[in-house]
Amino acid sequence: MTLTLQTLSDRTEILELRSRYARALDEQDWDLMRTVFAEDGYADFSFGRPCEGIEEILHGCRSIMEHLDHTQHLLGNHEITVDGDRASGRHKLIGGAYLTTAAGAPSLCEHGEYVDEYVRTADGWRISRLVFSMTWSEGNMGILGAGIEALKATVS
Repeated sequence: MTLTLQTLSDRTEILELRSRYARALDEQDWDLMRTVFAEDGYADFSFGRPCEGIEEILHGCRSIMEHLDHTQHLLGNHEITVDGDRASGRHKLIGGAYLTTAAGAPSLCEHGEYVDEYVRTADGWRISRLVFSMTWSEGNMGILGAGIEALKATVS
């Protein structure tokens, strides 16, 4: 397959977008996260109800992440297909979470996959749709409990 310079550039920008997503989660940088999703974006983090629109997505991320002491999201095996001003992608995740006050083990490791859709905007590529599917987890899933409850209680 021969790729054009534009396609290579688009794929690189999307990879940087996905890295920005992981960094925004791990640093709990919600202003940075605002540069990741389209205003009318959709995200299903696999913790209950999906989030629609940038404000619900930001709230969903905060609900989960702000209850944890540390997280680390590692993305790999990137598959990206570009079609003009739209694109799709699949990315594997190994995600770690740590909570010092947890009952039981203080850590969790999730393994799964993101399936995304992207749109080119005036400000660059943005995620228009994100769906996360967990394949398996190791450790204490309970450390996510307070965040998941907060997400379920407020996202309509």
